[in-house]
Amino acid sequence: MTKFPLWLIFILLQIGILIPLLTLSLRLFPGELVISTGGVEKTFENTNVSLSYFLGLGMTPEEKNQLVSVSLYGSGWILVICYSILLPLFITYRIHLKRSPS
Repeated sequence: MTKFPLWLIFILLQIGILIPLLTLSLRLFPGELVISTGGVEKTFENTNVSLSYFLGLGMTPEEKNQLVSVSLYGSGWILVICYSILLPLFITYRIHLKRSPS
């Protein structure tokens, strides 16, 4: 059985985690939404935001037209880093430890 290099495992894990986070409407990250309805802007603070909103995915065309801005709070950015970098890093490190002789 061939062993994949650790850097390749890390990159594949990152891709495997980021694709669902960027394409599915998973509201996991603290942030705020600014929506304009009838010329009046409403700010929804302390709401959970999906990363797909930054790409315009997971919303109806009406919601896309009403959306003015999406932003993440600091804790939201920390969660993005944890999911996209630290989780694949820890899994890759665990694979490294399992491969290395005792």
